[in-house]
Amino acid sequence: MIKSKMWICVLMLLFAAASAKAQGTVQDTEDDTTHVYRIHVLGRAYADKVALRWAPDEYVTWKILNQYGYVVARERLGNDDYDVDTLAVVKPLSLEALKQHFAPTDSLAAIAAQMLYGKAVTLDNTETPPGTPGSIMEVYEEQQTYYSFGMLAAEMRLDIAEAMGLAYVDKTVKPGETYNYFVSSNVPDSLMMVMANAILGVKPAPFKPDSLSVELTDSIDDAGNISLIWPHTSYSTYDIERSDNGGSWQKLNKQPFFMLTTDGSSDLRENLYTDHNVEAGHTYLYRVKGRDAFGEQSLPCRERRVYYRGLSNIVAPVMRAYEFLPCDTAVLARVYFHKDEEESDYIGFLPYYRPGSGGMGLIMPLAKELTKDTVLTLNLTGLGNGYISALAFDKNGNSIEGMALPIQMNDGIPPSPPAGLRAAVSPLGVVTMAWQPCPEKDVAGYEVYFANDTLHTFVQISGTDFNDTIFIDTLSLNVNERYIYYRVHAVDFSGNRSDASATLAVLRPNFEPTITCRIDTAWQEGEKIYMRWNASMRKDVAIHRVFRRIQGSHDWELIGLVPVEAVKDATFEIVDSVPYLQGKRYIYAVETLNTIGVSSGLSMEYGVLHEGPRMLDVVIRLQGKYEEKGRKTVLAWDAGARPVDVPFWYVVYRRAAGEEHFHARMSVPEKEAMYEDYLLESGKEAEFYVAIQFEDGRVSTPSNVVKVVRPQAPVE
Repeated sequence: MIKSKMWICVLMLLFAAASAKAQGTVQDTEDDTTHVYRIHVLGRAYADKVALRWAPDEYVTWKILNQYGYVVARERLGNDDYDVDTLAVVKPLSLEALKQHFAPTDSLAAIAAQMLYGKAVTLDNTETPPGTPGSIMEVYEEQQTYYSFGMLAAEMRLDIAEAMGLAYVDKTVKPGETYNYFVSSNVPDSLMMVMANAILGVKPAPFKPDSLSVELTDSIDDAGNISLIWPHTSYSTYDIERSDNGGSWQKLNKQPFFMLTTDGSSDLRENLYTDHNVEAGHTYLYRVKGRDAFGEQSLPCRERRVYYRGLSNIVAPVMRAYEFLPCDTAVLARVYFHKDEEESDYIGFLPYYRPGSGGMGLIMPLAKELTKDTVLTLNLTGLGNGYISALAFDKNGNSIEGMALPIQMNDGIPPSPPAGLRAAVSPLGVVTMAWQPCPEKDVAGYEVYFANDTLHTFVQISGTDFNDTIFIDTLSLNVNERYIYYRVHAVDFSGNRSDASATLAVLRPNFEPTITCRIDTAWQEGEKIYMRWNASMRKDVAIHRVFRRIQGSHDWELIGLVPVEAVKDATFEIVDSVPYLQGKRYIYAVETLNTIGVSSGLSMEYGVLHEGPRMLDVVIRLQGKYEEKGRKTVLAWDAGARPVDVPFWYVVYRRAAGEEHFHARMSVPEKEAMYEDYLLESGKEAEFYVAIQFEDGRVSTPSNVVKVVRPQAPVE
């Protein structure tokens, strides 16, 4: 057991450090990676148990964590002790244990075993020549595939996740109690920094699945297939069900359905499932259920009704010829279409333009409504070389495309230069570039160029048909050039090439440690310690980490993160508010990390003796009176607790009537607490107070002020 407050403080420190490190990891020209890895945790309460699921960031982290394991701890809320129990150290089952635990026919268990223990491609046995950028990319892509399918298998069944060391089920919970759960790693910080995570306020209760809250849409293609489309959700996989004309529901997919394709403009396309087994004249009801990260199935989404009319029997018109018309303000063309006959259910066609030399781009309508006219005047302003065709419709809403024929535009205006070029670099030298798409409609693609110096000739590295706005390049790290430079041009369908984008300088990853920081000046004001450090000005410096420990302790505490933006004139300042510790120094050191997380090591230590406040708060209660018998003033006092253990003495202060200030009258040893004053004359008065004087020069707050009056002696 460990105390809750201590555990939570450790977690907060990990969260704060990792959060600060995670910020700004992608810059315009540099990668700000600082090597803090995360454990993503989900929790779910049931009536008699609590299930925890987690996943690391990527393949390498996953493999390392599998070796050291995950620590699962639990805090029970509501009791007086607030202790945290370590429930388990979770690791994947061995290969032999997996074979004993699951049936040989269990395909998901087989996938888990292969992802955990299968032999992956290494740098020395790739299809591309070993040591080349292509071999590195081949290994990286296979690792990501292993990771993706491993996480998918874990999400499809909770028992698979437990066997893979990615889940824990707490069956010791009690009804009515509330728990906090913490998941951390056993990996030493010297190997990698892994940010712990927590699930707070979990209370056992019966689990009730939610409905899949998506709206199904549909599309019917020319081959007679019904495609269902719905947005991506947090569910991992889906089951698609169909009812024919209101009959019983049948599941269409034999295996769990999920989408993996990307389109470059968003993270993932919408889910798309195509039903090939449909018949004309039938009405079908469709619904979808989702399976979440715990393998639980949702309730179905709202049903989608689709009526399948059947394939169209109409023939679309074909463009026969075109001619450009004289016009100074627009590009106009007269286009001639031909159609042999009009079918009984034919209602018209829509002319459209498709950009590109192959006629495979997205279509662009050239009219606002359907027409049956075979001679049309079309506005082609802003379009490049491409294809023109027709999309014909019948009364049932079916459509069919006609043959697309090329049109050659008289376009000599190049696109605008690509804007917003930026890049991120991985520790392996993989550069991911991105830029904003050009606004022109006739942009056919982009050309990416590089050079090792701005004075060199830039060389094209993209293909001739590259039309994405994201490009990946792999750098050679064993070269002298610190920077590599990139430019991007846009090319339209008429072959016009834009001016170059702004040149982007990308810093190559550097595995050589930078020099350490050194203290410049330091001073103290009240409870705050001010320090100015001299910093390395090397271009690949990413962040400075400031540590503190107390004299006599070997445990360093991370107290600050200084990004390179905060370094001015090769220096940065740290302000540390610390409590006074008698006789103890605060020791400081700084570590510098470059863009790929290579550490400079700790700097030389700098120690500061906290002087503390000059006046200490001590309660002193003073009493005083005049004794006629001895003709003296008698003072006595008692003092409360002192905040420091330092030798001291008392000082008695006196102010006679008519005097403006108090004056120190006498020093009294610390073991005494009284004083006698013989200076008071007949009929006079004086005021007194007492304060403590410590040997180290500090003083206490003064006592209360006591006024003493000597009565007037009778006249003889």
